[in-house]
Amino acid sequence: MTLSDSCLRMLNTNITECSPGLFYHCPNPDLISELLLDEELAEICHKNCYNSLTELRPKIEAACNTDMDAVAFLYEDKLFPPTYMVDLLLLSFNTYCYRDRVTGKLCDLQLAEWRIHRGSGKALECEDCLLAPLRIELEAGISYNDEDASEFEEMTSSCNATGYDYTKPAPYATTLSTESWATMVKSASAILKTRQWP
Repeated sequence: MTLSDSCLRMLNTNITECSPGLFYHCPNPDLISELLLDEELAEICHKNCYNSLTELRPKIEAACNTDMDAVAFLYEDKLFPPTYMVDLLLLSFNTYCYRDRVTGKLCDLQLAEWRIHRGSGKALECEDCLLAPLRIELEAGISYNDEDASEFEEMTSSCNATGYDYTKPAPYATTLSTESWATMVKSASAILKTRQWP
C-alpha cells in the first residue's frame, strides 16, 4: 500500500486518549456475541477518546485526498474512505459505551445482569440495549446493509418500539467502474514516478 506522506503521517497519529482495548474490540464477526467486563468498559468509555477520534476524522479526510491515497484504499472493485479505521473505532465506542435509556447502565453490564435475572416481562429483543446498538450500527454507514435495516424495521414494529428512527446513510464504499479504476491507477502511477525517493 502506497500513501502520500501527509496521509501516512495522519494515519499514524497516536491517539493516546483511547485505551488499547478499544482497538482490540473493534467490530468483527468473532466479537459479535462478546460482552465486555466492567473494568474493560471503564478503560474504553472516556469522552476524551471519543472527542479525539471525531477531531482526527476530518484531518484524515483532508490529508488523504490524492489519487494515490484513493487507490491505496481500494479493495476489489470498492473504494473505501481513508477514515475506515477511525469509523470502526467510533462505531465500537458508540456501541460499547451506550447506556440503557431505562436503567442508565452500560448495555454489556445490563445484558450480563439479565442473563442471571430478568424482572421484566418484556421480550429481550425489545429492550433498549438490544435495539439501540442495532440502530447505531445502521446509522453509522460503515456497517449498514439493506437486509439488516429490514430486519430492524420488523423488530421495532413487532415490539411497538419508538425512538429508534435513523437516517439511512449514504453508501460507505464506492463501487468503481473498470474505466474509473483504470484512470485512478494510471494517475497514482504517474504520481509515483515523479516522487523523489531516498
